[in-house]
Amino acid sequence: MELFKDEAIVEVSGKYNPADYICYLVITTNTGRTLAAGLPNQVSFNFYPANKGNELRLLSGRFNGAGITSIGAHWGLVYKEEAGNSTSS
Repeated sequence: MELFKDEAIVEVSGKYNPADYICYLVITTNTGRTLAAGLPNQVSFNFYPANKGNELRLLSGRFNGAGITSIGAHWGLVYKEEAGNSTSS
């Protein structure tokens, strides 16, 4: 999924098999677009930022030959430099 201007990932959710691996993953943006992969069964999980305005900065995790075995979402603010608003001297 290619993000549009000012679009950000604000939720990561899915399903996992407690004895095995993540079997379904959904990425959701602030515009409501989603990207889903896998089969939606087993136990649900949901990650979202605790603070307003934060967005996904990094996904981390582990995998083996069967698939993704763990996942973590890291949230933060993104500072965007606006044109003509430089602080350099």
